[in-house]
Amino acid sequence: MLNTDQKEFLARPVSLWLATANGEKVPDLVRCTGVVVEDETTLRCFFPEKFSARCRENISSNATLSLYSTCPITLAGYQYKGQALEITPCTVGEVELQRTFCNAFTGILLKFGMDKEPLFNLFFGLPSYALRIKVEHMFDQMPKPNTGKEITNELNN
Repeated sequence: MLNTDQKEFLARPVSLWLATANGEKVPDLVRCTGVVVEDETTLRCFFPEKFSARCRENISSNATLSLYSTCPITLAGYQYKGQALEITPCTVGEVELQRTFCNAFTGILLKFGMDKEPLFNLFFGLPSYALRIKVEHMFDQMPKPNTGKEITNELNN
């Protein structure tokens, strides 16, 4: 499912949002501070504790979620829907991955006239968590005709 194009896209500094909902389907969003493709059906995304209390509560009662990614320069975007597998505190290596990601992402925002340091301090936070996600569906979110169309396994071969 997660082909080479997806892996290359997610290796870039893209905007990442994780959407969850509680047992009553009340939604919540948290900005993610990086993502890693583990294999063709599994992602691991990261987010700071300071923004994630409701997200973590939601996952404990409803594992269904959505991860949205978009490139602020090209507007290319994808939505990954699936199930939360586990949440763990980030390792030292995962913290460094987040620091690198946030540095690159806030560097892109300079092109839009934003100040890097305040944004980096807003996005990056410790402690942080790693969430493993089993991807079940992917959707093209690029603004064009057929936006929202599911990307099928046949297209990923």
